[in-house]
Amino acid sequence: MQDIRQRKDLELLVAEFYKKVLVDDKIAPVFTGKIKIDWESHLPIICDFWENLERWLLHWNATLTKNFEGDNATQISERAGHIGRLILFKISQK
Repeated sequence: MQDIRQRKDLELLVAEFYKKVLVDDKIAPVFTGKIKIDWESHLPIICDFWENLERWLLHWNATLTKNFEGDNATQISERAGHIGRLILFKISQK
């Protein structure tokens, strides 16, 4: 297994991640449903997604560890967790 070194590595990670997400019956509707660009109706959809943050991170990290190992892969995993927690914090402040 290799570390993430090039853009094509990131493209693989993201493509494989979304393959898992789009078949997950709990969170796939967030990505496959028709979203209106109306914040009042869009915010609940975003909240539904982040309410399942642990599930999102589960798929992200499973995809990451299946395809990569090394310092960059570890940093990307940690960043995903930080980003998720930051967004949840900001959502909870409103």
